[in-house]
Amino acid sequence: MKGLSKILGIIILVGLVMSVVAFFTGLDPMNLRAFFTDEDAFSEMLTETTDKQITSLEMELQTRDITVHYVEESQIRVTYYAKIDKDTWTFDDSVDGVYSIIQKEKYEWFSFNFKFTPSELRQVNVYIPSDWILAYDLSTNTGSIKLQFESEKMTDTVTLHSDTGSIYLNYVHAETLDLQTDTGSVIIRDTISESWIKADSDTGGVVLTDVDGTDMTLTTNTGSVTLTNVSGNVLDCDVDTGRISITDSTFTSTVTLKTDTGDVTINEVVGTSFDIKSSTGDVRVTMSDTSSLRYDLETDTGNIKIDGQDQGDRHSTSSGTIMFKVDVNTGNIRINS
Repeated sequence: MKGLSKILGIIILVGLVMSVVAFFTGLDPMNLRAFFTDEDAFSEMLTETTDKQITSLEMELQTRDITVHYVEESQIRVTYYAKIDKDTWTFDDSVDGVYSIIQKEKYEWFSFNFKFTPSELRQVNVYIPSDWILAYDLSTNTGSIKLQFESEKMTDTVTLHSDTGSIYLNYVHAETLDLQTDTGSVIIRDTISESWIKADSDTGGVVLTDVDGTDMTLTTNTGSVTLTNVSGNVLDCDVDTGRISITDSTFTSTVTLKTDTGDVTINEVVGTSFDIKSSTGDVRVTMSDTSSLRYDLETDTGNIKIDGQDQGDRHSTSSGTIMFKVDVNTGNIRINS
């Protein structure tokens, strides 16, 4: 509590100092937003284009959000704001079929800036001709990445990486999806991958809704994994701290789910075999037809119930074509039809 009080005291003190400075510098209350933002450190909106036919877009940004749009135009157009005397921007179309964009921002040690950057100034918008099919390799150190469309758009391979920021996909039809964020969530909706899907978040959730793919590998260190109306071949889901929830989904091969600390909830999920592990957490399963399941269920600390009937801490059956294996260290297993 003492530490929290000190922090609150420092925040209040900084606020008072800023208010005094604002008063003596003639701050107009109507211009309060401008006083607390660094808008004056940025240029006017800039535009870059290339008239070359592009098949691959590569972006490596340090401090920007990336948003991709499809438009009725004949060439790629990029709009952005440069931070004056801080940014270095490189636009390169010298490699056949590849358009490369690199942004670097000079970092000053021991500098303090209480102002924030408005979201529109952090935004880099990329406008793609609607009939082009591109491979995407986009990364940003601090920012989000969005490929969110109103209707299905065909792409080649899609590789997206953000150190601090979330990744959003809507209506993408890709060859492969490789999505990674260190601090942020991965949210995929109404999307198709002709091949595999990899989604990895160190601190944040992974959410798939109305997604089709083949082999799916979903991992998160601290965060939940939520799947709704997902279809694929193999599902491999690994969570360190967080729950796993799968609803109304179909897989034509093995479903492997593992969480160290968190519950696992399955509601109307089809697979050829199930391997579920939870170190600390309950496993809850609801299926309209459980007659084809061959059980191998075990919990170290907890109990097993099938349709309300107590099965102790160990239960197995010899009939059934679908292996359903659940191994829990501390938690209960509940299966209901």
